[in-house]
Amino acid sequence: MTNIPVRFDEAVDRFSAFLLDNNHAGQILWVFADDMTSRGTETWIRWPVAEENYSKVLHLYDSLKAGSGLRFDARCRVGEFICSTISAPKLDDAETGRFISGLTLSVVIPLREAQAVRSKLQWQRLLEQNGTPPTSGTAAFVQYGL
Repeated sequence: MTNIPVRFDEAVDRFSAFLLDNNHAGQILWVFADDMTSRGTETWIRWPVAEENYSKVLHLYDSLKAGSGLRFDARCRVGEFICSTISAPKLDDAETGRFISGLTLSVVIPLREAQAVRSKLQWQRLLEQNGTPPTSGTAAFVQYGL
């Protein structure tokens, strides 16, 4: 049996408390890999973030919570927003130890301030230069299994 809350809002409350415990106050904003790009120490977020991201994350949570694990990651900030992602283990994650069962909460250290990109043309140029970030690997993360 895992410790993944049945209700999404309970899991988000745990994540918010975890972020506050680690001195990161702000409103959680759900993003996906294709909403972000980075190079070196700079990160950019396509802005505004799609309104349907919340419902997509809620759907993912509901469909994955019965599995072996879920992970919430705080990736960066944009003003008062903490840009966060949801993920589930990949097939090789159990073998490599990159994923803990249950609900895992993490925050990138340091949690960088990302630049909001409002121009579609600028966003396209950034993607061509940088691509989207990898969605696996935990070298840059501090994990906290609840």
